[in-house]
Amino acid sequence: MKLFITKIESFRRDYNSYRPHSSLQGMTPEEAEIEYIRNPEFSTF
Repeated sequence: MKLFITKIESFRRDYNSYRPHSSLQGMTPEEAEIEYIRNPEFSTF
């Protein structure tokens, strides 16, 4: 069970930190968050 949790956490971290998303204009979620903090009017819509 611990191995399963470790693998899921690794996937989640990769998906949310390093993988670009087309819905975020090719940015990673972390990059989009930083952009939003710098510019609160930033939107991907």
